[in-house]
Amino acid sequence: MIKNKKLILTAGPSISKKEVDYVYDAIKNGWNDQAYKYLRLFEKKFGQYIGMKYARTTSGGTGALWLALAALT
Repeated sequence: MIKNKKLILTAGPSISKKEVDYVYDAIKNGWNDQAYKYLRLFEKKFGQYIGMKYARTTSGGTGALWLALAALT
């Protein structure tokens, strides 16, 4: 154990009431039945935020890299 060392804190998550409400709604109404509702809403809002007509989500980094490479061809 290191003595007399100060802990360097990092930023914690920034979660607003809106995110809590979305999570609660997903849990209450069944994530499996409405998963695409949330994904499509995120894609639409993110696309608007970055000024693009379309935005797509992936389940992980490999899929995102594959789509990025496919878009370049």
